[in-house]
Amino acid sequence: MLLLTKNSNLFKSVILSTLLLPAFIQADNRQNLFASVSAGYNSLNGDEVTSINLDSSGYNYTIELGYEISADTEITLNYQKIVNDNLSLDNYYIASNYKFLNVTSLTPYLGVTLGYSELTWDKNPINTNKIDSLSSSYIGGINIGTIYKINSSISLTMSYQLQYMNNHETSIKTSTLTGKLTHDMLNSFNIGVRYFF
Repeated sequence: MLLLTKNSNLFKSVILSTLLLPAFIQADNRQNLFASVSAGYNSLNGDEVTSINLDSSGYNYTIELGYEISADTEITLNYQKIVNDNLSLDNYYIASNYKFLNVTSLTPYLGVTLGYSELTWDKNPINTNKIDSLSSSYIGGINIGTIYKINSSISLTMSYQLQYMNNHETSIKTSTLTGKLTHDMLNSFNIGVRYFF
């Protein structure tokens, strides 16, 4: 009788393990790696020389490669190209996002960013050769957005990003004007597509 009870418990354990095995395999093979592309509008804020009026708005595109650490946490490596009238920015940064999970296909998230930025003047803001054409800065900021899941592989994204810079600074000198242009804050609004591998 004892042998029958032990075999019965063993049999139940084998059946239960067999039934649960597909769930464990699926959990282990969950698609964690993803890539995203997005594009949108940006506004670059800063202090300007009084006699120079610059257009601070433009467009941007962002490419990211990410990994879902858990169902509610992800980390991404990002490249963002900012294009304004006279200048462009190349931003390289890491982002960590926390997703507020819910039962619908719409998932909001909040995150932080940290990275490096290079500013290049594509054309001089004033007619002079005495201008610094390059500037570099550390950047840090916040991400706010939402992810709309279409299926297990594809999602649509919408995000707002605020990046603070350690003052991109450009020195300008002419016969009548000496001053600096500084850019210290970037606002970006993007819409994109995310693909899970």
